[in-house]
Amino acid sequence: MIINGIDYPERPMSSEEGEAIFGNMLSQIQQYNPDEIIAVMRSGAALGMWVAQQLKLPLGAYWHERDTLIKLPESKRLVFVDDNIVMGTTLAKCYNFCLNKDFDYQWAVFTSDEFATPADIRASIIQGAELDYYVTGPLWGQRKIPQGYNKPFRGEQ
Repeated sequence: MIINGIDYPERPMSSEEGEAIFGNMLSQIQQYNPDEIIAVMRSGAALGMWVAQQLKLPLGAYWHERDTLIKLPESKRLVFVDDNIVMGTTLAKCYNFCLNKDFDYQWAVFTSDEFATPADIRASIIQGAELDYYVTGPLWGQRKIPQGYNKPFRGEQ
């Protein structure tokens, strides 16, 4: 797969690999101890919902194209959740948007890109894993979309 002139190796992600990556990301988010999870729209919507459901935290939303954040007024520690990060442009937009706001935040992604994501960005965020390949098919976490907030995953009782 060629993206921005870079030829990425491709392969699917196994369920075991996805579970391990998600578990790693989730434990780092728990250590940060947020008041609320913010889903980065649209790519982080399903993953943000799943993280909030697992941690039993409120779920907000952030649209970087519109500089719009929906969160509870009392939340002071936020984690913005996105599915992946490549060059960090969405993160940079969020950083500028959050300047002088009355909350602390951390950025979390399921995966970063070992080739394209700058090392300083990878070092400053929560990430499940740094991948050296392009995931073919739907990203593992998108297969785990719950029926709705506080409802079981599809196929679970």
